[in-house]
Amino acid sequence: MSIAAQNNPQEAKNIGDARQAPAAALVKDAPAVSIGYNPSNLNRVGIQTAQPLPLSLIDAVRRALENNNDIEISRDDVRFQETQVRSLIGIYDPVFTATPNFSRSQTTGQAATRDFRVNSNISQFIRPGGGNYQAFFNNQRTENAFAQAQVTSGALSGSKSALYSSSLGINYTQPLARNFRVDSRRHLITIARKRLEQTDADFRLRATATITQAQNAYWDFVFALRNQQNQVANVNLAKENLRQIEARIAAGAAAPLERAEVATELANREGDLLLATHSRFRSTKIH
Repeated sequence: MSIAAQNNPQEAKNIGDARQAPAAALVKDAPAVSIGYNPSNLNRVGIQTAQPLPLSLIDAVRRALENNNDIEISRDDVRFQETQVRSLIGIYDPVFTATPNFSRSQTTGQAATRDFRVNSNISQFIRPGGGNYQAFFNNQRTENAFAQAQVTSGALSGSKSALYSSSLGINYTQPLARNFRVDSRRHLITIARKRLEQTDADFRLRATATITQAQNAYWDFVFALRNQQNQVANVNLAKENLRQIEARIAAGAAAPLERAEVATELANREGDLLLATHSRFRSTKIH
């Protein structure tokens, strides 16, 4: 026995009692781990997890493209520029017109006369060279004596029958120097096509960036989910170790200090699980 023990027999008695105390009493006096909060509960407030929705990478990319407002704006810009190009090219479409005209006139003491005219023509701009043509075909039926005299160059017809006349012709206009290579119409078409190419490139760039972001977010979520599952397995393993240590301590096969070590390891694992769960919730939003 040491000198301190000889001088203080009461202390020696207490030491001896402590050495002879059963392990169950020491376990009883050890601090208990709080079990009111369970970090293994992965439910999220306001989120229904009863019916999970499977989501593949292709579905994630498709939803990201469908729900991205920037993609819709870029697509509308491309459509607008396509409409602009088509509207400018439409000036080179042939234009056909037909103008029917019916008139009835009557002079006091004379019979009424009826005139009918149908004037038709077709015109079109030619892109190479900047020329244009116009073809016409006019038809006339008249019962008026003055109109008949104009058609017959002054030879009045004494009959009361109608006079029919037709005319057919074509006009072509071709610039020789000015506007031969480039005119205002072709210049505007060139500018509109350049704008269409630019908007189409912007649309492709925006779509590529969105697809890349969706893929990165998808795999980040997969990593976070796998990490959370691993942390859950670690917490369950730490709980099993704690259960075994408590059983060994109760049986007197292990020191009570080992329980504190395992409890500390369990608390660390639960903290890692909380971080993994938070990371998973942050990565659930795929832009």
